[in-house]
Amino acid sequence: MADASLITGTGHDWDHWLRVLDDWDGTARTHAAIARHLHEVHGVPGWWSQTVTVGYERARGMRALHETTRGFEVSVSKTVSGPVDRVWAFLRDADRLSSWIAPASLRFRSETAGKRVGYTASDGTAVSLYLAPKGDERSTVTVTHEKLADADAVAGARTDWRARLARLAELVAE
Repeated sequence: MADASLITGTGHDWDHWLRVLDDWDGTARTHAAIARHLHEVHGVPGWWSQTVTVGYERARGMRALHETTRGFEVSVSKTVSGPVDRVWAFLRDADRLSSWIAPASLRFRSETAGKRVGYTASDGTAVSLYLAPKGDERSTVTVTHEKLADADAVAGARTDWRARLARLAELVAE
């Protein structure tokens, strides 16, 4: 994130926050402790305290790109030509889902009807499919794949999901 945005959100730039957290011995602290310290001691609003914490962890080698507290994750989005109700069937109906994702690879976990469906992949990772309208005749599908092992798994998942979403777009348009 650029300094200008950080200053708007927190009142200070990256150099300031890196110094503050280094002086506090931030590299010896957990993610939660750093975020709590920023919020409670320095008055950094919740979302911004998370942003500063992740930036600090990355700057100090405590966290890699795409790494979260639950492992690595990747998100991929695609806008498809089709209204939400038509696209939803491809995310939730087992037969339609299997037309663009291998049917045995996902086990249903939870859903918010018409908006999000969660699956557990056969390797134990978590997959969430999000759906949002983009006007009356288009929809955006976002896949978030969590609990990946490492940065190489992120790269592979990104490539796979882009291909799957391209196939989904073709199916929805038919």
